[in-house]
Amino acid sequence: MKFGRLILRGAIFMAIAVVTGACCSSGNKKEAACTKSGDEKSCCTKSAIPADALKIVATAVIKDAALHDEVLAALKACVDGTRKEEGNISYELHQDINDPLTYIFIEVWKSPEAIATHNETPHFKALIQAIDGKVDLTATTVKKVY
Repeated sequence: MKFGRLILRGAIFMAIAVVTGACCSSGNKKEAACTKSGDEKSCCTKSAIPADALKIVATAVIKDAALHDEVLAALKACVDGTRKEEGNISYELHQDINDPLTYIFIEVWKSPEAIATHNETPHFKALIQAIDGKVDLTATTVKKVY
């Protein structure tokens, strides 16, 4: 896999590699995916993401560059808490390579219930409070159809 080229072409290509369970150089799925699934034998033969998993792509655009460090700290804190949730399969934070004030979450969840549980966690509520009025936030929930 020519991962270096993918990064140079843009964040979306990098995101696709993460969401589809791309293999690392050793031939295994990303460590977190192998650890959560426990299926070491098929690490590179199939996606680690169940076909019925729900994905969220959320974009946070920081309104004022002076708020960057404060907002980024809040985003990272939410990522750290979310990765420990039982219903979370993957939770990645990416930065737009053309706009350093734009961050993209790529989330993968086991079920709608897992998302609802996440929305009630202290770390998610703290994020919403911390970024209120400081970012423009959009989110789309998608499921695999093909």
